[in-house]
Amino acid sequence: LANYVEHYLVGNTGLFDVLCNDAQSSAEQKERQKDELRRRRDRRFLEYLNTADIEVPGVGEMLGQLKGRFSIGVVTSSHREHFEAIHRRTGFAEYFDFILTREDYGRSKPDPEPYLLALSRSGVQPSEVLVIEDSPRGVTAALAAGLSCWVVPSMFTENFVFPNSVRKIRS
Repeated sequence: LANYVEHYLVGNTGLFDVLCNDAQSSAEQKERQKDELRRRRDRRFLEYLNTADIEVPGVGEMLGQLKGRFSIGVVTSSHREHFEAIHRRTGFAEYFDFILTREDYGRSKPDPEPYLLALSRSGVQPSEVLVIEDSPRGVTAALAAGLSCWVVPSMFTENFVFPNSVRKIRS
């Protein structure tokens, strides 16, 4: 769990970088190996998303109350295929005014690019935005984009210490 938090939730590296760090392999071989591991992971993850109980209780009702009163967007590091699989089942996508997935931007969180793109798509000013995040790298990206941010921790980040400027909401 500590390695997952350090490499994925805090940084923007992951298990593939650790697994494919063989000094004997060329850079091209390492990239091919990572690509194959990613394909296998993505297939398994999609199977999980299509069968697991993934809906967070109360979210649908909350989104229904906010829709029409606020512009609601999603800025996720998830791939579009995974996001769509999740929300085919939850039905939440109807509440979102825009959605940015990993394919929509060049540099992923913790870089602020995804949130800066969201600002340009939404047409709102940074002072009008409240970001809800669940990971340290997402918080870093939101703050670097000049946005206010609250955290609803996941089981992976519930014990993480977030910056004092971020309000942590207990789930």
